Amino acid sequence: MQLVTSEQMREIDQYTIQMLGIPSMALMENAGRAIAEEVLAYCRGRSLRSISRYPSAERCTMRWGGKKQEPAMGAKEDMQTPNEAIRSDYSGKERYTQERWLILVGKGNNGGDGLVCARHLADAGLDVHLLYAEPPESLRGDAAAQHVIAERLGLPRSVYTPGEAVTFSGFTGIVDALLGTGAKGAPRGAYASLIREANGSGLPIIAADIPSGLDADTGGLHDPCIRARKTVSLAFMKAGLTQYPGAEAAGEVAVRYIGIPAALPPHVPGAGQLLTEASLHSELGVEPDRSRRADGHTGCLFCTTRCVEETGPCTSSFGLIWRRTREMVCKSCVIPFAIYALPRHASLPILPTHQVIRNAAGLGINLLLSLIHI
Repeated sequence: MQLVTSEQMREIDQYTIQMLGIPSMALMENAGRAIAEEVLAYCRGRSLRSISRYPSAERCTMRWGGKKQEPAMGAKEDMQTPNEAIRSDYSGKERYTQERWLILVGKGNNGGDGLVCARHLADAGLDVHLLYAEPPESLRGDAAAQHVIAERLGLPRSVYTPGEAVTFSGFTGIVDALLGTGAKGAPRGAYASLIREANGSGLPIIAADIPSGLDADTGGLHDPCIRARKTVSLAFMKAGLTQYPGAEAAGEVAVRYIGIPAALPPHVPGAGQLLTEASLHSELGVEPDRSRRADGHTGCLFCTTRCVEETGPCTSSFGLIWRRTREMVCKSCVIPFAIYALPRHASLPILPTHQVIRNAAGLGINLLLSLIHI
């Protein structure tokens, strides 16, 4: 699975819109619809769990990493894929009469995605309320256009006033569309207050693209940061969603197609590849047969023949990442040994070959030394 940084995602957006000619409004429409579909999927799952004592959402694994949970016996025929959700639910709105979702809207494109999401949720029968972090007059571009649509449709809305407590009574969930990958530094002002209140509400939060306050590149958490039940990563997996503590704050992650081509533009190298159990088998012929906790920081190995001086030790949460370089230092047969031999130190810096070997020797991995090509 391809990983990208925030800057790479910005370049991909520009290439898609300016060079390919795909309208930015179309991308926003697809993004908001994808988020709405994931909200509906969560609502259906919650309904099934209430009937069949389904496991709680905290136990769900990342969609691209773990095995999907099977519904209770007799309920399988009621399950739908997210892509089917809105299309079929227009004729079954009574299914969501108990659902009332609060949409937190920022002033950027992330907020525009949230406005589209709210519109589709309302069409599917949910009760929605828009809560703007700033007066909607501050919105620009596509987000401003989506605000106009929401106003014409009469979607209920209010503007957050810092210092006044948000009333969460009656709501069953929150969509975080406050800050996206373009945000830098810790949230401030109304955004910081809204994040803290949302986290303290006890309601499930679904984040648009990334949880507000999470560093999309490193997985670092600013103070405050949304603690999401599910994150809908748009177009590509953001690198920060795979690294702890960011992976924990993101909850379950679903990567959704929004119309951006799956192939990276020629001038964008990508941040790396995330290898899950499936891709370890398909890409490297490795059969990992030992399960590990997602936060164990194991199964992460960076090896390259190119020296990247500014890059320090990196960690991954769900698999093994390899950087896009001229060649891999390790044979595929060494990977399972390396994964299982580094219980607490499974990440190595991106260093020249001789330094990788020296680090491996320091950790006592003699087997790794015998299988690396010098």
